Formats: sequence, structure tokens, C-alpha cells
Amino acid sequence: MQKLRWAFGPRRRLNKHKGGAEQEDFDDHAARLALGLLRLQPNLYSPRAYFVIVRYFMTKNAIPPLDAFDRAILSVVQRNNQLTHEAIGTTVGLSGSAVRRRLTELRKTGVIEADISVVSGEVNGLTFLVQVSFAREEPAIYEAFRRQMLADAAVSQCYSVAGDVDFILVAHASSPAAYEAWGAQALMANPAIARYSTTLVWSRVKFVFDVEPA
Repeated sequence: MQKLRWAFGPRRRLNKHKGGAEQEDFDDHAARLALGLLRLQPNLYSPRAYFVIVRYFMTKNAIPPLDAFDRAILSVVQRNNQLTHEAIGTTVGLSGSAVRRRLTELRKTGVIEADISVVSGEVNGLTFLVQVSFAREEPAIYEAFRRQMLADAAVSQCYSVAGDVDFILVAHASSPAAYEAWGAQALMANPAIARYSTTLVWSRVKFVFDVEPA
């Protein structure tokens, strides 16, 4: 724990002098430094220290508390968001107006990020799961890669993860040759990437939004 306190120590000192966005950025930098050290030396921190680091990232973007009615409404709209407020209310035991108010708040607070249509996976061609590892642990490199992935139309999902790799992507291509060309341009051409590995998806066994956390 002493080494963990060292990694987060500058953040506490900065709090006395700075605030706002600068403080938040420095918090991220300190936490990512600790996470980078953990990856390089897995035995550096105790199990408790590991969970302190993980909890930081989990609570930084925490959603507001949800009650049973909120969760029931979310369960319904994640399966079919074209139902009327009255129909949803009948399912969850609320009036249509109460459902409308709750949905408005859920959208306002970012719990509901978007109202979209989910298309067949076949529309997007082949699906590839990509694990990306960087040669150096530098916030600027990570941020540049995030921006690159956000702008890349071939990537449908991008996750920054803990563990042996730094990012996991879900990418799409019309053929293996097209994917190979994309990988050479988007990944191999990046000198900061140490390596990447690819898994080709044969078929989609399960893809749902309505889940119950373990």
C-alpha cells in the first residue's frame, strides 16, 4: 500500500493548489500510472491496492442510483424501446406519465445513452475481436489512440482494459484481406503499438442489452 500511496501522492498535493479539469486530468494520470506499474510488475501491489485502483475507474464514471422501477423500465426498453409509456407502465406497475418522467430523467443523466435500432450482424460483414498492446504506458499515446478509434468507421467498439493488453476492439471488414489491409494501416503503422492479436468471429451466439450483473 505504501507504493500505491506514492503513486497517488502527487494528486493529493495538487488538490491544495488546483481544481476543476486540471485536477481531474491529474487524477486520471496518477491512476493510470499506478495501473501501468501494476501491469509491468503484477506483484508490486497487494490485492487490496489492486482493488483501490480498479474502484477508482469504476466510481469516476458512476451512474446515479437506480430504484426497482428504474431498473424495470430499463429492462423493458432495452428489449423494445418503441412501446408507449402506457404499455411500459402496465408492465412495471406505474402510470404512463410516471414512466415518461422517469425515462426523461434517465436520458438526462446519461443512464440511457441513445435510442437506436440494432441491425443484423451480417450487415457489417465479418467481425474481428482485436487485442492491442502498447510498448509504452503514456497517457498522450493512449489518448491519441482513443481519438483514432472513435474516428474509425470500421471499429464498432473500443474498450480500455486492465490485464495483459491495453485495449480490446470489435472491428468489421468485408473479407479477411480487407481486415488485413485495415490492420496494417490502423495498427501496424502505429509505432507505439507493440503487438496486436486477432480472433475471427464465426457466429454471434448471444447479443443482448438487458443484463443482470453477477
